[in-house]
Amino acid sequence: MKSFHQDQFELLRKIKNSPESSQRKMAEELGFSLGKLNYCLKALKNKGLIKIKNFQKNPNKINYLYVLTPKGISEKTRLTVNFMQRKFKEYEELKKELKKNNMWSIIKFDKKNYISFKNEFIKKLGKDTVFYRPKFNLKILNKLKFYSKEVYLLNDYIFVYSKKFKNISILESLKFTKGLKYFLSGFNYSQIEINNFIKKCKNVEDKNGYLSNNFFELVSNNNYKFKNGPFTNQIFKIISLNKKKIKLLLGNIKTTIKQDKFLINPA
Repeated sequence: MKSFHQDQFELLRKIKNSPESSQRKMAEELGFSLGKLNYCLKALKNKGLIKIKNFQKNPNKINYLYVLTPKGISEKTRLTVNFMQRKFKEYEELKKELKKNNMWSIIKFDKKNYISFKNEFIKKLGKDTVFYRPKFNLKILNKLKFYSKEVYLLNDYIFVYSKKFKNISILESLKFTKGLKYFLSGFNYSQIEINNFIKKCKNVEDKNGYLSNNFFELVSNNNYKFKNGPFTNQIFKIISLNKKKIKLLLGNIKTTIKQDKFLINPA
């Protein structure tokens, strides 16, 4: 969860780069609700970090210009330094963790021989081999009845973890495993990105190991598709959203749904 200081830092940076942006546009680009954005803007103004000025491009509409004060510029610089120091520390800690724990690989496999592939890997690499396939549990409507269907996020790709993947000779011996199509090249140089992705997936899994709708970062005015429920495969446009509810446009119909009741993918 982001801290208030990180929200301030992102907002100050946005104001510096796009001082004429509307509140709605800033909120969408930062992933804030309008209420949260107004709260942060008011806090920055009260601290003397920004000034808010009126100007008119359209005679029927008043726009606002957000300007960093000298104090605001100084605070942005301070927060930037803190942000970079924190990210560098996280990066170094993650590198140490990766060296200690070795690595994940990304593998494309043959679905028809998945069981053989797994068993052969366990036989060659040991019982501590870890397989991870992020998945959703879809509720499909068929003939007025719902049934569950497991859908894997990466289809026929899988993450496999082993302490032995740093041994080139072992990797070579695995290439002819039944059910293995190939190792995705460059996985050994992408450990930080892979670990971050797996961590993101794990953080939004429910108690049964399924990804929740929070996996996708929803943005207003973008199109999405229902993956479960009575509107399965229907495309809609998000009008506005908060932590629990989504206001959307489905065809010509405006309605509101609860985020945790539907699985949604980008269209």
